[in-house]
Amino acid sequence: MNTKNYNNNVFCIAPWIHMHVEPSGDIQLCCASNYKHEHRKSLGNLNTNNPEEIWNNSTYKNVRKSMLDNQKLNDFCSPCYDRENGNINQTERQRLNKEFSVYIPDVKNTLFDGTYEKLELRYLDIRFNNLCNLKCRTCGPDWSTSWAEELGVEKTLLYNNNWEKLIPYLDKVKKIYFAGGEPLMTLEHYDFLQEIIKNNANEIELLYTSNFTRLSLKNRHVFDYWPHFKKVNAIASLDNYGIYAEYIRSNCNYDEVIKNYLTVKNENKNNKNIFCAITSVFSLYNATRLGDFIIHLFEENIINDMNQIVFNILVNPDYQMAIIMPDNALKKSLKNISKGIDYLEKNNISSEKLKQTASYLKNNHKYNKELFIKFVNYNLSLDKLRGTNFYNLYPEYRLEE
Repeated sequence: MNTKNYNNNVFCIAPWIHMHVEPSGDIQLCCASNYKHEHRKSLGNLNTNNPEEIWNNSTYKNVRKSMLDNQKLNDFCSPCYDRENGNINQTERQRLNKEFSVYIPDVKNTLFDGTYEKLELRYLDIRFNNLCNLKCRTCGPDWSTSWAEELGVEKTLLYNNNWEKLIPYLDKVKKIYFAGGEPLMTLEHYDFLQEIIKNNANEIELLYTSNFTRLSLKNRHVFDYWPHFKKVNAIASLDNYGIYAEYIRSNCNYDEVIKNYLTVKNENKNNKNIFCAITSVFSLYNATRLGDFIIHLFEENIINDMNQIVFNILVNPDYQMAIIMPDNALKKSLKNISKGIDYLEKNNISSEKLKQTASYLKNNHKYNKELFIKFVNYNLSLDKLRGTNFYNLYPEYRLEE
């Protein structure tokens, strides 16, 4: 097949090397794909199909063919397109193409109809279930049993019963990503690690996104497993500090999260393959205090440079996007981010990430009253369930009468 367009703005290596497995067993192109959350569709399900059947079904083949023909896949890849248009941070498409570039030449073996006969997973993203002890406001019941229980969902637990089907394909894997739900409170996560340790753990990198509310389950501790692997990057989901962190991620105890985070950070002294960092969702929830958050992280020695934090720009749900805020809130946001930039520059720390964030917010800002009212009402309704008070924390978002 003609594969000369590797460098187009559509091509992504993911459908040649990667599977994203959701708690329900559904398979997606990657964790950033909008195929599920916008269209409620998947490329197949491990509970009803085996990996080989999914790998070359009509949908997977069409995705590969379209990418090589430089045809946009808006039903699958819009989040990357949107972020790249915003020109901030690295998208999943860009990251995967860079990190797994060594496998791009193999794409030439793709058949004209998009068939790629070899199922050799290099990167696996697996979510065993949606078991989670938090109810993050940027999340929902599909990814949190606590959320589902609060909403009275009849079937709260989504469960991937056939994850063992992936074990035969682990021999070529270079990287495994665990997220949730909350992976560190899932028994199968530890069983899976034990299975890998029997084989090629010292060649595999582990990547986690965790709420860091725990580091163990019963008698199993992550430090019993992580030293066996080539590298472990444990990333804490944290969008702000103190009462703001606990408001955004309901049921979170901020002090306990930081205690666990620092435990992992200090473990690097004993096991040099273990690292930790922070991923922060940039949204209406933290945009007006982002500078304060960064200053706090440095002052408390939680991070030591800006490489230890990544900002993920929220684009879904659209009513939580920072760019829809009112003009007065925009002024407060830019002023607070500027405060953080000044702090970093005063301490000879790179401020580029904050500058990029400010630029994104300023250049893409467009107050959307309808969506913003939806955001406010969404939080006021959750306040009634959770005994919290949105306006006490966010007076700048109070709607004018």
